[in-house]
Amino acid sequence: MSERTVELDERVFEHDLAAAPDAVFPLLCPVREHEWLDGWNGELLRSRSGLVEQGAVFLTKNEDGSETVWFTTLHDPERRRVAFVRVIPAFALIEMAIDVAPRAEGGSRLRFAYRLTGLSDAGNAHIRGARPTDFAPLRERTAWLARSLDHFLATGTMLRRPL
Repeated sequence: MSERTVELDERVFEHDLAAAPDAVFPLLCPVREHEWLDGWNGELLRSRSGLVEQGAVFLTKNEDGSETVWFTTLHDPERRRVAFVRVIPAFALIEMAIDVAPRAEGGSRLRFAYRLTGLSDAGNAHIRGARPTDFAPLRERTAWLARSLDHFLATGTMLRRPL
């Protein structure tokens, strides 16, 4: 059995929203994201309810045309927590947990917890290369998600990415 080098890293990003947790949580769904997340291309493959639920499977397309497979490992509306495992074949496995908590001063705090595992030399290099910036692109992505959610819940319209 050959031994592979595997890069592993964990990151947590938090963002505050004006909207209440019970308004935010239902939108963290691969089907509902089409309503509020500009550029979202999720395709639901398996779900009894037609929405996010534990065991749901969906796909997204990457910029290079490859696909990412998502598997919902946790869906807990009472605690407002959802978790996924994302597999980008021959690149990386990404565990992602999202918690939506109330803030004492009102609104919500979104907490994104990631565990990234390289599955190839390219995936390992990507993780190593992101460390010097403290994973800035991932932080920017979660900030965009938070702004998009806040905008949608305040206006009922999708926030469009700048050109």
